[in-house]
Amino acid sequence: MQTDFRRSAPQIKEVEKIFHEEVQEKVLAENTVFSYINDTNNPTVKLSLKLNAGSWFEHKKLIATTCARLAKSGTISQKSAQIAEAIDCSGGKLIFNCMEDHAWITLRCLSENLPELLGILSQLFKESTFPQTELDIHKKHRLQQLKLNNKKTEYLAQKHFFASVFGSEHPYGFYTEAAFIDALERKDLLDFFESNYTRENLQIMGVGNFNEQYFGEIEKLIQSVKSGEGEKQNFMHPIQPALNKEIFIPVKDAEQVSLAMGNRSPLRSDPEYIDYSIMIALLGGYFGSRLMMNLREKKGLTYGIYAQIQNYKHSGCLVIQAELKKGSGEKAIGEVFFEMERLKHELVSNEELRNLKQYLSGNLLSMLDGKLRQYEMLRQFKTFGLDEDFLYRYFNRIKKIEPEDIQQLALKYLDKNSFFTVISGA
Repeated sequence: MQTDFRRSAPQIKEVEKIFHEEVQEKVLAENTVFSYINDTNNPTVKLSLKLNAGSWFEHKKLIATTCARLAKSGTISQKSAQIAEAIDCSGGKLIFNCMEDHAWITLRCLSENLPELLGILSQLFKESTFPQTELDIHKKHRLQQLKLNNKKTEYLAQKHFFASVFGSEHPYGFYTEAAFIDALERKDLLDFFESNYTRENLQIMGVGNFNEQYFGEIEKLIQSVKSGEGEKQNFMHPIQPALNKEIFIPVKDAEQVSLAMGNRSPLRSDPEYIDYSIMIALLGGYFGSRLMMNLREKKGLTYGIYAQIQNYKHSGCLVIQAELKKGSGEKAIGEVFFEMERLKHELVSNEELRNLKQYLSGNLLSMLDGKLRQYEMLRQFKTFGLDEDFLYRYFNRIKKIEPEDIQQLALKYLDKNSFFTVISGA
């Protein structure tokens, strides 16, 4: 008898094992370790350079992000347009990006064009000048963008939430103000680049078809990076959470309400992190989560509400965010707390937990689908100091975690008195 597959759901199979490519390491010039995944069938290469040049290391607000954004703005011998044209002619991409803990430089090109793109980056390391005209243009654009952002309820809720959790002076809680943009000076950028874009801070990762020729080209880049002078300052930023845990930000004529709420969460290196992340997924981490079923499907307060863990090097933060119907902010907060209490006082059913495990296992497989995605996982390992066994521990806990484990974690971490809530809107 022939089965009509259009009328019957496909059989659900449990994920039995996961696999990722072995990460190889090679010590290059100046004892710099190059970690990479070899992909002999890929005609392209992708490199990432990680430096301790994030907001955590700045002496003055916005210097780290501005330095990354203007790193390609000019050198001793070339203007920004010439640099951009040279990158385009190489057929590749060269992107500077700054986060709270680190700065990243990412290169992507055909293998045969790697020497050319590395040469451009080498020139930037040696000769970046951060022209005053480019800085003036950047400041003007940034002020305009800030003015627009301060009219958006989502932006306002998010910035005040992180400031409440960590303190507005902390790199994880800081938000941009016009005075900080106005205070940016070219000398600050030159000093920060000189101090933080150095060989001692450098970690290099890659994926592609690497051979001895390309290793040699990467070594040339390493040797072009300046060596830092003297002992580096050990930056410490105390967390100073707000005393008021409930904040309302009025926005005139807003058509909706933005909600941001949560509290600090375990570090990725914490032994309870994996179980904690599974609990948060059940609460609000996917479309079938408790929060989505309640606030979207039953109450109709939002198109979507999500709980996610914002991972930093020195802390973590649970963030629950939603765009809500006008006037429904307080009701939504009450429903979030209601679902938290359910997790604390009612055991999760076996069926609901099984569905969650199937989703998480499948999602993990998709994250490891292909060497480029596995390379992104490698970047995560290097960022948070994790070993490769983390994925296997995560997969095993998905299979073995029990309802009682989730309940105990909820009792420990989902205390509504520790939560910060921010509502932005009319």
